[in-house]
Amino acid sequence: MKNNAIKYEQIFTEYDKTISIEINKDPLGQQLIWTHFGQKIFKNKTTSVALDIRSYNINLFHHYIIYKLREKDKNLSHLFSNRFSLKERVERVLLLLENIIIWSWWNNSDNPSWERNGLLGTSKASIWKNEIINIDLLSDIPKLQLLKNQKSLGVNGRYKRPFMEMKFFTSKYDYESDGCRGKELFDKFEKEILKKNKDLASLVESMIEWLLNREIYSMPQDFITKVFGKTNTLAKITKDFWLENLGLRESPAKEIYDILNIFVEDNQKVKYSVKTIYSSDVIKYDSKVKDIKAVEPRLTYLYWLFEYLLCCHDEDLEIIDKELFHYFNKYKNLEKINEENLFRLAEINNIVDAKGLIKYHQKLMEQRQKSFWIKINENMNDKIKIFNKSKKNKKTIIEKLDKEIEAIDWINDYYIRSIMNIKMGLEVA
Repeated sequence: MKNNAIKYEQIFTEYDKTISIEINKDPLGQQLIWTHFGQKIFKNKTTSVALDIRSYNINLFHHYIIYKLREKDKNLSHLFSNRFSLKERVERVLLLLENIIIWSWWNNSDNPSWERNGLLGTSKASIWKNEIINIDLLSDIPKLQLLKNQKSLGVNGRYKRPFMEMKFFTSKYDYESDGCRGKELFDKFEKEILKKNKDLASLVESMIEWLLNREIYSMPQDFITKVFGKTNTLAKITKDFWLENLGLRESPAKEIYDILNIFVEDNQKVKYSVKTIYSSDVIKYDSKVKDIKAVEPRLTYLYWLFEYLLCCHDEDLEIIDKELFHYFNKYKNLEKINEENLFRLAEINNIVDAKGLIKYHQKLMEQRQKSFWIKINENMNDKIKIFNKSKKNKKTIIEKLDKEIEAIDWINDYYIRSIMNIKMGLEVA
């Protein structure tokens, strides 16, 4: 086979069910709206995937190591040749550090003190089969990535945005440019955290020495197990650091955090209602919360109207419009929120009937280059054609639509799940 021949792995890949899930979600484009309002409250310092406090700590640890290495060698020249930009060098070191954490788990997976939950990449670690991981920082990126697209989906990839919003670094990993607080935050990390945990301090020192010398036999695996083996190992001493820097001491984020009383006496998680949380007397008068309380009934009601349409395969649009006339009137009378630059909200404000809702959905999916869930078959006297049938039945949906709108449970959480998980990580120490 010639070197430039196409290999079958480039065409055929292992089945990945997450791909189909990604294609078939959010058919009304609501995520853009609820993330917009949720980010106003939590200031982008957490996201729907940045919710594990152990990963926040792992990323903090990794960036601190790189920060200390760059104090000795600003461009990491001792690790790389000139063909890589500084951003690429930092990304390569981050990938290596993430893989070392996973490799340590793999070699200590029988240790009862090592918790696997929430540690990204553990399901892929079996490929190593107890072999030493590749430490060649000059390798092609695919060879350095344990996870597919690890640069984006690994620990740093998922937590990069929150760290940038906390001013740790810029998009190019500059820790000390104008507007960044990298030095201030890492100094705080040293004083408040590193000096209180000898194992963590020893791990930092050993990891820096290992990276400088790149001697595989000196990899500080035992320290990694001690420090990151338990999800709550660092929770107690990092709690104040994260409450402050995640903005959870500022209103209304603080009040939401305080409302989430997670555990009852028998140590079970308390069920919560997003609507109840945002309707609390403590925060309901905050302007950001008032916007959420105004927009979410509209999003939830539109969701149920769309679910009804997804039960109408091969039915006449004219008949459906008559069936839903009363419900669309209720929808039209809901409070409108006019948010600058949030075009999707303006579009859903203007939906007045079933045809308008279907057309809106089709336009959205065309913009994404994704398949329709539903369409109007204009060649068949405007009959509805369904490609992704609702799992609910019409009776259940009508029961929802018949309720007073204030009584319908919300479908979006505006980062409450993320804050719940962060609180669990910080409080249960």
